[in-house]
Amino acid sequence: MARIRIKNFGPIKEGVSNNGWIDIPKVLLLIGDQGTGKSSVVKLISSFLWMEKALVRGLVDRSIFESKERLKAALLNYHRIGSYLNSDTEIEYEGNGYYIQYSDGYLKAQKVEGAVSYPLPQIMYVPAERNFLSYVENTKDLNIASPAFRDFLSEFEKAKASMEAKSTKHQLPIANLNLSIDRRYTNRSLKISGKGYELRLSEASSGIQSVAPVSLVSEYLASKLDTSEREEDAMTQHERRKFEEEVQFIYDIDLPREQRRILLNKLIQKFNNSAFINIVEEPEQNLYPDSQWNVVEQLLSINNQRKENQLLLTSHSPYIMNYLTISLQAGLLVDRLEENLEAIKKVDEIIPQKSHLHSDQLKIYQLQNDGSIALLPDYEQLPSDDNFLNEALAKTNEVFDQLLEVEQIYLG
Repeated sequence: MARIRIKNFGPIKEGVSNNGWIDIPKVLLLIGDQGTGKSSVVKLISSFLWMEKALVRGLVDRSIFESKERLKAALLNYHRIGSYLNSDTEIEYEGNGYYIQYSDGYLKAQKVEGAVSYPLPQIMYVPAERNFLSYVENTKDLNIASPAFRDFLSEFEKAKASMEAKSTKHQLPIANLNLSIDRRYTNRSLKISGKGYELRLSEASSGIQSVAPVSLVSEYLASKLDTSEREEDAMTQHERRKFEEEVQFIYDIDLPREQRRILLNKLIQKFNNSAFINIVEEPEQNLYPDSQWNVVEQLLSINNQRKENQLLLTSHSPYIMNYLTISLQAGLLVDRLEENLEAIKKVDEIIPQKSHLHSDQLKIYQLQNDGSIALLPDYEQLPSDDNFLNEALAKTNEVFDQLLEVEQIYLG
């Protein structure tokens, strides 16, 4: 399991659990007030995951990463968080392929010796501003300043193009709605269809506009790992050129056929993505609680398609956290039931097995206003109910009790 330690970065001062380390399991959830650094943490994780991937692939020489201020100039500005670096910022990242450390303006990268196999990930950051893409009819005319947002827009357009080429529909996880290309227009506009009606996506509710991009892109990128599309468009131009150079190098060496085949297979594995890391800001955006659960269920189902897939979430919603806890409870229950097929079937009817979580697959961290980060403790393997989001719900009961007390005193 990869992990990261962050100190004095933007609003984040230092973690207080596990010596400041944040584990990055199969599903990671960050909760906390506005401005406490939830997005900053997942953006940092995204940046270090990308660095590790580039180093494993050999696309970038380690000395380039290790030049002064490289982290800010070339990496963090991708997510527009370069200004969060301070003179005393410290960041450590331990991955499956590399250990990367930042301090005093410099990065240091060291290959992890004897590490487990490294699954090359497709990393996607899904920004909170995504519903803007559903509202605008022609995204090609947009001038977007954020490189991360531009990349998400690019994948959104590719997903639409794939759907158009296959003449298929995409089922949204809410309200039994389908998403498809509106062929009345030439700019690849989207429409939604329900029971007996059709509507342009730009005219739909804000909740549907928020769900559509994350649902479509997530399913597209996850499914691309298992189709021929990944060979076609898994690599950038720079990556393809590097790949071709290495292939030519292998053929230029005088080697027996079997050794050449082994080297070529290793090279292909180094360039083919074999995992999907889905980083989603606020999946609950503009959604009714039941719809929030449906979105979480879909994201978990996509995440469970491959053992190496990961899902990283930020949220203000107690429902998101509780639904993840329920999915974990279902998975733990199935593990305990072992071969009791009748009981497992009943659990599956309540919570579909494709969205179950199992032991150590879920970690929830609370970010606090003092800049600290704490792991939410477990109670019998389940996240504790004693957390910020449940406390916020409890405050409404306290206020209601106070009002009742005033009513009883003054009105009898």
